[in-house]
Amino acid sequence: MSSIRWFRYLLMTPFLCSLLFFMIGGCTPATGPNPSTDTTPLWYGKIQPIIQQNCQNCHQQGGIGPFPLTNYEEVKAKASLVKWSVENRRMPPWMPSKTYTNDSKQEENCLELQHSLALSDDQIKDITAWVDGGTPMGDVSKKQEFAPKQDQLESVDADLGAQSAHTPDGKTPDDYHCFLTKQAIAPEAGDKELTGFQLIPGVREMVHHVLIYRVSGEFAKELGTQYPEKNWDCYTGALFDGKYKDKAGLLGVWVPGTDVIRFPQDTGISMKAGDHVMMEIHYNLNALDKPKADTTNIRLQFARKPVKHNLVLLAHAQTKMNVPAGEKNYLISDNTGKLTIPGALWGIMPHMHKYGKAFKTTISKSDGKNACLINIPTWDYSWQQTFFYKSPVLLDLGDDVKMDCYFDNPTDKPITWGDRTEDEMCLNFYFVSFTRP
Repeated sequence: MSSIRWFRYLLMTPFLCSLLFFMIGGCTPATGPNPSTDTTPLWYGKIQPIIQQNCQNCHQQGGIGPFPLTNYEEVKAKASLVKWSVENRRMPPWMPSKTYTNDSKQEENCLELQHSLALSDDQIKDITAWVDGGTPMGDVSKKQEFAPKQDQLESVDADLGAQSAHTPDGKTPDDYHCFLTKQAIAPEAGDKELTGFQLIPGVREMVHHVLIYRVSGEFAKELGTQYPEKNWDCYTGALFDGKYKDKAGLLGVWVPGTDVIRFPQDTGISMKAGDHVMMEIHYNLNALDKPKADTTNIRLQFARKPVKHNLVLLAHAQTKMNVPAGEKNYLISDNTGKLTIPGALWGIMPHMHKYGKAFKTTISKSDGKNACLINIPTWDYSWQQTFFYKSPVLLDLGDDVKMDCYFDNPTDKPITWGDRTEDEMCLNFYFVSFTRP
């Protein structure tokens, strides 16, 4: 072998690379992630527990995540996407920011929320370092078996559903339908207090949102007589009309991203003996080739002992909205007006559609102080959630709540308020009690 060929051969060997390392400072790879070092986190023992605890409930076969992340090979194949998603706090889905910028352009903290899904800064750093370090596997003896957590109600005291399936006719992309369930509380069981629920959509890709009402036994009979199939065409907010005040009441709202809803400790929504549940479902067909038959179910959990604070769910909407064509970051605002009844705010659920960009709600206290109730700087229609506060917000006479909705309109037509997915909403739901802790 010639000296030139020997030289080329030696350049390709680890021996010469090691020699050059001591002589001139090392060998640098031309492309690719930084190689693993002794400080690079390993999959087994470090990264796998983070993924199991925070990702696999959705990212498994049959889950709502678009691909599974149940083992090393699956996560490694999506490593770059996983890194981007956690660095940009897109995943796990927890949209609220801890801070907001006030009118004086100063950064302030928002009120603390329960049940945060957000990763810690250290967890994000570990995932990023693992990907940058070449996704090293580590010691397989530290492997944990696939066992995603399943969020469930502590008890299921009523398991209800639509009494007949419904298939949208497909003539328009949006279909609005109401369903009367079987009796939720037997007359002899007495009154109850709802402390949590879980709605299970039959065809998840088709269910846009669900408003969940309690309806009295007497009203349920009227509806059953009028609609023998126990389902009928309706519209969003069908029972918001004041004439139904003594016959029905809003229990909750399901939107994409919602799973189990638990009301804060010592709170609940009153339900009467003989009550039924009515589900007002908005279907959207854009994600399907053709409509499917849907049977959506709901599970209820009742208090084991009387709660201290009865909740009511109040809606706050700004329906006078017109987002001009081509506008970006367009602001629509509304105030509740000064409160005339003291109480406590326990939770909040913002709602917009696909053109929503950001959402913020603040409260101006009667003593002149302000606070951020929620700040979602990057709105994601697919991950809307109900948020409860770690400590309830005390509401005083004269307090005023302001809702700010920001929109981008990439179309050539104005966007206005409407029920369709292609329309928009600037809407908030508040969980309020008129007693204070």
